[in-house]
Amino acid sequence: MKYSFYKLKFLTCVHIGAGALTRGKYTLYADTVFSALCKEALKFGEDKLIKLVEVGRENRIKLTDGLPFIEDRYYVPKPMLELDISTESDRTVKKAAKKLEYIPIEKMDDYLSGRLDVKQENEYFSNNIGQHNLVGKAKINIGEDANPYVVDTFVYGEKSGLYVCVGAENDELEAFVREIFTSLSYSGVGGKISTGYGKFELEVVPATENFVKRLESTIYKKYMSLSISLPSDDELEDVLPAADYLLIKRSGFVSSETYSETLRKKKDKYCMAAGFVFEKKFEGSILDVSNGGTHPVYRYAKPFIMGVK
Repeated sequence: MKYSFYKLKFLTCVHIGAGALTRGKYTLYADTVFSALCKEALKFGEDKLIKLVEVGRENRIKLTDGLPFIEDRYYVPKPMLELDISTESDRTVKKAAKKLEYIPIEKMDDYLSGRLDVKQENEYFSNNIGQHNLVGKAKINIGEDANPYVVDTFVYGEKSGLYVCVGAENDELEAFVREIFTSLSYSGVGGKISTGYGKFELEVVPATENFVKRLESTIYKKYMSLSISLPSDDELEDVLPAADYLLIKRSGFVSSETYSETLRKKKDKYCMAAGFVFEKKFEGSILDVSNGGTHPVYRYAKPFIMGVK
């Protein structure tokens, strides 16, 4: 499989919802990325959408979450592991270790062995990734007073943004995904794209050697997913007993204009957040979370598996 980093260099601010307009994140779940790609694929014709879902289900393409990068540092989630290492008694060090969310892939071994300077990593990350801003807006209906509201936005640093690692079975599928991603760069990703948020410049580069090694090596006994994921019903019994995970409720409204005459919610699903650690590999699935509308609504819940230790 060919692995590439799709680097999203944002040209505008971004709103990535975290349950309310006034709360936001700076990373994207893989199911959000996949949904955006599905909507974009439909602009090329229904056959493109059908193909995207089909090759995703067959693991002929794979997607990570939208993860941070700063310059040439590509970050992955901190594994959900209890590390059997001695730590300094300094409270500030322990606090910094707890605060750490993402680790540069080339420093994963340092983190697992306890050699990583977590205070320095947190400082570098917070100084360079970007910042949240609250932006005032107003909803105006004819004949009514303006209804003000506030939106949380994120502005990435000059040399930072998000990347999605895309695994493609062959060059034809890589070109297929790249075409849809390129189109998406003009439409935007995240929330409030109708107001100009979420537009980005796309740069595609080969995945780093260190990254690919962790994807393909057979030496590991523990793995983590770099995407939000969910074992199928048949897989749960084998995966969960030896797993460490955080459940996230995924819901939201269907954005399709042809789905229903009224705004409808997707079916709620609980998925494992990226960083979920397990011993038994699994396939996951692409779920149909439609709820009485005119067409399927897809939620991506396939793992992107990386060796940890």
